[in-house]
Amino acid sequence: MYDISCSETYGFKDSFTEEDRIKKLDEVAEQRYLEFMGNEPILNSRESPIGFDDNTDPIGREFGEFYSTPWVYHPNSITQFTMTSSMSLMNFSLLSHLKSISSRPILFVIVEHAHSRYFSEDVYELSLEPRDI
Repeated sequence: MYDISCSETYGFKDSFTEEDRIKKLDEVAEQRYLEFMGNEPILNSRESPIGFDDNTDPIGREFGEFYSTPWVYHPNSITQFTMTSSMSLMNFSLLSHLKSISSRPILFVIVEHAHSRYFSEDVYELSLEPRDI
């Protein structure tokens, strides 16, 4: 599980400083204005590379091996957002309504060294009983 809104707002594993966040918002606002003026949208980086080899970042390779192989890949499913989509994700946490669904049982299946483990741990802490990990 990945919380894209958290990554967009705070960086992966909360790596953004407040200055980083303001810079990102400024860049997104500038791009939004350029699009309003008729420029083409810019896509964020593609996290699941189409071409990968033994030298590819391990997480990118794992994503690529799943999302970018012929049995899963479709040209309309590009695993990318537009740069201006970041503003919506930064302003609306995907977990803001978690309590409204967490009265139902939630099961978290994660491995010890999962790249996304900390997202699941955040949801676990925010969720209500019953839950199990």
